[in-house]
Amino acid sequence: MPLALPSSPTASAGGRSNVDVHIRPLSLGFYDPALERDFRREYRVSGTRQARITLLAGGALFLVFIFIDRWADPGLATRAWPVRMTVSAALLGTVVLSFTPWWSRIRGKALWVVALVAAIGMFVLIVAGGPWLELRWVGLVLVVLAAGTLLRLTFPAFLALSATILAAWPVTLALGGILRADMVFGGTLALVQTYVIALLAAYTIERYARRGFLHRREAENERERSERLLLNVLPAPIAERLKTSAGPIADHAEATILFADIAGFTAMSSAMPAGELVEMLNGVFTDFDQLARELGVEKIKTIGDAYMAVAGLPEPAPDHVERIAELALAMIGRSTLPIRIGIDTGDVVAGVIGESKFIYDLWGDAVTTASRMESHGLPGAIQVTERVRDRLADDYRLVERGEIDVKGRGPMRTWLLEGRRDSP
Repeated sequence: MPLALPSSPTASAGGRSNVDVHIRPLSLGFYDPALERDFRREYRVSGTRQARITLLAGGALFLVFIFIDRWADPGLATRAWPVRMTVSAALLGTVVLSFTPWWSRIRGKALWVVALVAAIGMFVLIVAGGPWLELRWVGLVLVVLAAGTLLRLTFPAFLALSATILAAWPVTLALGGILRADMVFGGTLALVQTYVIALLAAYTIERYARRGFLHRREAENERERSERLLLNVLPAPIAERLKTSAGPIADHAEATILFADIAGFTAMSSAMPAGELVEMLNGVFTDFDQLARELGVEKIKTIGDAYMAVAGLPEPAPDHVERIAELALAMIGRSTLPIRIGIDTGDVVAGVIGESKFIYDLWGDAVTTASRMESHGLPGAIQVTERVRDRLADDYRLVERGEIDVKGRGPMRTWLLEGRRDSP
């Protein structure tokens, strides 16, 4: 029966959903190959520093015991120092190897081999005999424990190492001339107890590492989802400022504002089923969003069937009038519905309002006037103010509509934007 760590089914590699996060009960491997690959990559990186410290400490201990052997038994020191030097060189050499570019590919195999070399070194020292033999037995136990915990060998690798060391124990006793039943049984029992402790520790460490890996992935996925939601509400530069700034966000700049809506929408909505109406609006506004992104225009919001966008904020753009003009022409050209558009340009104040369901919004005379240009406009036409006309006259075709009575503004001369001068 596979184990399942308590985690959301969306906790997965690369933010993918519906990934199998169950683990194999013995090897602890994830059933999902991509998830297992990502975990092993992260596990190797996080364990490298700990492995370096362990190898440095082990190498230093083997070197220190060269001098202890000289004090305790000069005869043993002569036989033991080459072994201690060899093992120490293997441990310290592995530390150096861990700084190379190919370490990530060979880490597991290298640590398995160096742990085996350390165990063989302890076996050779046990065979050498002499005083303080018990300390070398303890050293073998420490090698086993370190391999299972501090070196972070994977669970299957530690099982293989344990089996190898256990099989070598009677061979070691035979070579040392102490192959007796009590030594075989007692040593084997002690090693098995050590393996059980180390295996449980290794199993627990890796299991919790996998749990932590899934939790981090889930947290990262949640952060990415929150980030996407924030970017759907606010422009990217404003979202970044909101995350790092404690004060109010307010900007003042010259910008060009566009309002668009669907002429006759009220009558249309009363005759359409709700699902079709929402689908229709979603298709229209999604198309407008794509056009705005392509032209470097910032969508501000939609209200009912009205669409509001700005150029020149939140980031300055010297060609903000032209960008909005191109957006308006593209909207009219691509829409099959009777779209009515109004545009004005001028000084605008922008900022984020509210703490709950906050919104990035614009204020100023140009905003109000652009809204009036849209509401007093003609279906299928782009109505602009005199300020916009003055900025576009050299490169765009504009036809004077004449003077109209604008709510809250009185009589105003307006123009209809028809296209670029170099277009048919």
